Amino acid sequence: MAYCQKGVRMEPQDFAEFERPRPSEILAGFGIRLVAIAIDFLICVVILFLITIAAGWDASEMPWWIYELVWLVYNVGFWTWRGQTPGKMVLRLKITRTNGAPLGLGRSLLRFVGYSVSQLPFFLGFLSIALDKSHRGWHDKIAGTQVVRV
Repeated sequence: MAYCQKGVRMEPQDFAEFERPRPSEILAGFGIRLVAIAIDFLICVVILFLITIAAGWDASEMPWWIYELVWLVYNVGFWTWRGQTPGKMVLRLKITRTNGAPLGLGRSLLRFVGYSVSQLPFFLGFLSIALDKSHRGWHDKIAGTQVVRV
């Protein structure tokens, strides 16, 4: 048992509001999320390079839909499997539903569609991560997700 300065008795549960938040409750901001997506982009560039070599194509000969397919499978696959892409793993970030539950395939696909919406008007949907106090982009709001530190 403890006492505050004015002699009021306080129980341990009274201090709960002063505890540091658990890492899973700390939302990831714009900068660290930007670094994570840059890492993922570089990994996808390597994958695409390997595809062009295997197919015997020049990079300009690769059909546009292969770029999109690689990005889709990479992101949705990792989000569904672990809630983390390799870029997020390196930076100790994880995507969860707003209630803390894992995404699942449907929500991962919805979040990926939200990526397209976030890009449309000059990437404003991604910029909202920096401006919104909940650090959620449009794609997060569409899919009901958040990115937290782990």
